[in-house]
Amino acid sequence: MSVIDSKVINIDELKLEHFEKGDKFESDAVRIGPLLGAKELGYSYDIVPPGKRSCPFHSHRGEEEMFFIVKGTGTLRYGNETRKIRTGDVICCPIGGPETAHQIVNDSDAELAYLSISTMMPAEVCEYPDSKKVGAYGGGLRHMTAHDPQWRQHRLLDRRAMTAVTVPIINLDQLEFSRDLSHGERFDAKLAPVAAKLGARKLGYNVTAVAPGKRAFPFHNHHANEEMFFVLDGAGTLRFGTAEYPVRKGDFVCCPPGGPDVAHQLLNTGTVELRYIAVSTMIDTDIWQYPDSGKFGAIGGRNPGRPPNEATFQAKFVPEGAAVEYWHGE
Repeated sequence: MSVIDSKVINIDELKLEHFEKGDKFESDAVRIGPLLGAKELGYSYDIVPPGKRSCPFHSHRGEEEMFFIVKGTGTLRYGNETRKIRTGDVICCPIGGPETAHQIVNDSDAELAYLSISTMMPAEVCEYPDSKKVGAYGGGLRHMTAHDPQWRQHRLLDRRAMTAVTVPIINLDQLEFSRDLSHGERFDAKLAPVAAKLGARKLGYNVTAVAPGKRAFPFHNHHANEEMFFVLDGAGTLRFGTAEYPVRKGDFVCCPPGGPDVAHQLLNTGTVELRYIAVSTMIDTDIWQYPDSGKFGAIGGRNPGRPPNEATFQAKFVPEGAAVEYWHGE
């Protein structure tokens, strides 16, 4: 392994930092991605006390976010709507203007804890409808402009779009395991798509359930897309490069892009079902390698949430040794 000794950390092992700003904003939080060597995905864990929120009402023009409610209840502000949220909710916040602005508020009498995951763009523009300002971030720049002269016009246009937006939330108990991943004697799992149902554009996410003694996918690495996993229930083993790590409920697992040294596979070595949330970037062109079977695969032009056979260059799998030189057949 490269940058750190482990790609796994449990939610109970996280060291949270306290944040407080004024009367409304307070949380204990930690950025998990940097702890595990994530490159393309940002993920953090927040615990918000009753009556508070962790950040202002805002939207992103570049980075898509998703949230998973680990425990507690509260209210999601989304565009001009509000919706009650509870443990097990998955929330999609795609890129856009104020019609996709969002904020999680703890209006209960107990702690609200959630996981947030986002794409990591080199530059970003955020809009803050409550305070009528715009923020630009990137390359060391952090610039906030208040009272944007175009704000009123933009807000009127975006307000029309807000009326057509459906708040994108689904709970774990509402998911449909519609994809069967059974194959031979070693692979037995089922998958419930989530991202496509909620309108995600830049993140892919699903819930995968693996039977005892089985695994969902072959041992593999991605050269373009990054993955992370959050274990919901059960226990098992993570194969990562040449190492193995025990995993259990509450574990975060980081799988950055790269060669066979970051190849990974989750095995259910327990006696009950292993269930986890899988999240990935959605770069439409990728190359996979499969060290156990000595093959590689390639795909191109795959739209987020769509199956591989709908890509403009459909997935093909080839033995590692089946190479020809550049001018072959020309």
